[in-house]
Amino acid sequence: AKGAMAALERAVAKHGDLEEAHYLLGVTYATPEVGKKAEARRAWKRAPHVKEALLALGVDAYESGDLDEARARLEAALALDAACQQAWYQLGLVAKELGDSAGARKAWLRAEAIDRTSELGRWASTKLQILTGDISALMDHLNIERADVMGYSLGSRMTAVLAQRQPQRLRSAILGGIGIGLIEGGGPGGKVSAALQAPSRGEVPQPVRRPLR
Repeated sequence: AKGAMAALERAVAKHGDLEEAHYLLGVTYATPEVGKKAEARRAWKRAPHVKEALLALGVDAYESGDLDEARARLEAALALDAACQQAWYQLGLVAKELGDSAGARKAWLRAEAIDRTSELGRWASTKLQILTGDISALMDHLNIERADVMGYSLGSRMTAVLAQRQPQRLRSAILGGIGIGLIEGGGPGGKVSAALQAPSRGEVPQPVRRPLR
């Protein structure tokens, strides 16, 4: 990796407009052997017309928690290649983190449609089934007839619904953090919705809900 890095550094020093070389240099910087993540980002930013560089920046921003930057970079990658399955799948992850379920669904549907038989296509299908709360469809997709299902918070409510509607699919169920609302009705939906739509974390009044933003 270090030999390749040196060669690429010489290449971009002589020809600064070689965007593909900047992208490859960024890949080299990002390897565990080299471990220069900041330099990798700078190299990728010098390749604004290389889809893979934009995708790398989007994934890096997502992993760093900068979701708005991640979305912008991934959308830029898709503007260059609308059939980039990895960008659609990753965009779905970003949208889900931002509380945009409709955007996540759209992105994963596109990823699935590009190639449903690929690993990413299968993952997108699984994400869609989880997103819609259709546990039984997910079990069908995975060829699981009956299972021990554990859910927490929203997952526990999804498990409870499955137990009520299709008890034959469960061997056992473990519910955690269900909230009294599942028993008495109602729940914190309005406050959760307000937190998701707040302009910033600082404007969410309940500290417990700030991580949602």
